[in-house]
Amino acid sequence: MPTYKPTKGELLELRLARLLFAEGAFVRRSVDLRAEFGTDFTVTDLDVLSVRFNADLSMHRSIGECKSGVARSAAKASDRLLWGRGLRELIRADSHIVVTTRKIDAEVRLLAERLGGEVLDERDLQRRERLLKLDSTVDYGSHDPALLSTVRDYYATLRRDDGLKRAWRFALSDGWLMEPVAAIKRSLGASQLLSRHHGQDTTDAELRAIEWLLWQSGLVFSVALVQLAGEAYRRPPELFEPWFMERMAGGRVPTEEMERISRDVDEYIVALLAKLGASPAQQVGALGALAPEPPHYAEPLLEVVRRLAGEPAATAALPRMLDWRIAEYALGRQLDPAPDHEDASRLLRMVAAFLRGQARIPAHLLGPFVAPFDDGHNGPAARPDSANMKANQAARLDVVPTADTNRETAKAKDKRADGGPRSSATASSEASALPAAPSLADRRLFGNTG
Repeated sequence: MPTYKPTKGELLELRLARLLFAEGAFVRRSVDLRAEFGTDFTVTDLDVLSVRFNADLSMHRSIGECKSGVARSAAKASDRLLWGRGLRELIRADSHIVVTTRKIDAEVRLLAERLGGEVLDERDLQRRERLLKLDSTVDYGSHDPALLSTVRDYYATLRRDDGLKRAWRFALSDGWLMEPVAAIKRSLGASQLLSRHHGQDTTDAELRAIEWLLWQSGLVFSVALVQLAGEAYRRPPELFEPWFMERMAGGRVPTEEMERISRDVDEYIVALLAKLGASPAQQVGALGALAPEPPHYAEPLLEVVRRLAGEPAATAALPRMLDWRIAEYALGRQLDPAPDHEDASRLLRMVAAFLRGQARIPAHLLGPFVAPFDDGHNGPAARPDSANMKANQAARLDVVPTADTNRETAKAKDKRADGGPRSSATASSEASALPAAPSLADRRLFGNTG
């Protein structure tokens, strides 16, 4: 049972997030700005950040500020509108919303129009909720108040590890402020870190927290993929593909600067080798030592982006569907109404195939990517308890081998050989706990996906 009681401000944020989600947006809450703009930055976080993808997969970002106070000293909506306009420019958002429980007069609404923003009071919220049939029986998805307590418990479980704390900060805040290629690289690194921590003498509480955080990192990855797919949709291939590879080759230092440094180093090395009497072939072979190169997964990732760009309507639906599924897994029940989209579900399984084959994320950690929540097969019902953890991990290693787990797989097989064959009931139970496998075409394209 939840132990944390949300504040009035949090409940207003959750209410706005549910409304924006129902209107077609992908929504995040409490996006911390301090890592991006410094710890002394006066504004600490964004109450609400919403993302919408248009028909051409171009992205529209909006920020929301929620004020539940009615005291005389509480900030006025007009002040919040001016503040929101400045913050909107700072993070390059396209619009901003101010929500207050106070009644909004006509002058403030005119000011909102002049500033390119929007202001909502209690009457506005109620009217829009009524039109969308958002009553008390409609689920909040990832913005369910019950999840506040769960997420606080997750953070308390993981905060003792500095690496996991950095992954948390990235998946819940930093990743939403990055350009897409940087977000993809960081999300893959965070996902690999989390998958390595999973099962390493961890408690059930730690397993749940790591799984949830890995799924949040997957959300950053998915939204960044949709952004890149939008670039691929709007640019001709002969322009997009060089642009994509150039961005993938870059890192903290811009690609152009690395190329300049590489040329300078090449000139120095060639001159040095010539003085040392090296042959022309040896001199040529030394060139390009510092030239920026894309990571090994760039080509498979480019193919994923191409496929997503080829189905823009399904691709635009992908982040919201994954977000909803993650909420179902975290809450341990099916939610209604689920934003299921058959084509988006198929594309999401392709993304899972990439994560399994190229990022080496084990299949049993990708449940929301490949299947909706099902009490009988997926989610908490399928998670082994601590007493059976090692045996279940060995069985999963046998089903989903990776380059790093061949030795453990062999040991697991030896143990089963010594202990006799598994019963059909045990084998069926293990198989039902695993996500559905990607298609054969995706396994061939993206490598060893199990």
